[in-house]
Amino acid sequence: MGKESGKRGTVITAIFLAVVAMVLAVGWFSSGHQQMQRNAALFDGARSGDMLAVEAALDQGGNINAHDAGGITPLMYAARGDRPDIANPAPTDHPEVAELLSKRGADVKARTESGFVALFWAARYGHAGVAKVLIDHGADVNAKDKDGMTALKWAATNRQIKVIALLKEAGARE
Repeated sequence: MGKESGKRGTVITAIFLAVVAMVLAVGWFSSGHQQMQRNAALFDGARSGDMLAVEAALDQGGNINAHDAGGITPLMYAARGDRPDIANPAPTDHPEVAELLSKRGADVKARTESGFVALFWAARYGHAGVAKVLIDHGADVNAKDKDGMTALKWAATNRQIKVIALLKEAGARE
């Protein structure tokens, strides 16, 4: 009986492991998981300014208005840039990515839970090229977050002279 019981235990373990493997495989290859991967590729491409990656992710079905766990959209990542540097914004200003996303239907007025819009990031980090694209596509230059901050206040706080001029020209008020 000991030998038979051992075989039965081995068979049960093998069946259990097979079921677990099938459940994991179904989850891995599910459309939800694949959509998450496409969206992640879109977020990464937008953040780094990689036009080809953004186009590929969109062409493969990435959700142009997806939100990550923090409520940030691909357009917001494009406005923020990769490793933004307030003192040296040029390397992360990718207006061509913001233009592509805007033309393909990105919501320029989308907000995070705290009320942040893409224009705030462009203003904060001095991304004048992205700010211009957002304004040209209907961004609200007087939008306020939950604390009453506007793009103009963000630009002024960080001394982003080019963005301040652009926002004022577009009708931003203090």
